[in-house]
Amino acid sequence: MRLVVGYLATPGGADAMALAARLARTLGAELELCLILPPEPAGVARLSVGRYDELLHEQAEKWLSEARAAVPEDVVARSNVSFDEYFADGLIKQVARLEADAIVVGGSGGGVGWPVLTWFGSQ
Repeated sequence: MRLVVGYLATPGGADAMALAARLARTLGAELELCLILPPEPAGVARLSVGRYDELLHEQAEKWLSEARAAVPEDVVARSNVSFDEYFADGLIKQVARLEADAIVVGGSGGGVGWPVLTWFGSQ
């Protein structure tokens, strides 16, 4: 069984990780931590010299490394970084690519928000 975690480096992302780790332990599932980043904006003047995707990817890997450190050692967790204009679309593409059984996402923050689990297939 494979669970995709739609991760953000926010309190909502930490909530999603906590729920996903508990579910993975209970169900014997593996975790795929997915961080979806926005692509480089076209036509926007920047001070950078074209390393936008590379720098953003490096930062994302740091965030995911911190998230993986919170996963219990007996749970298999891998990380994935991808670029998409829309977080939800990018996450759905990752679910399809990884053939996941469920998605876990956290609350958006700024108020009371609970992590959400969505199953696919006939589970």
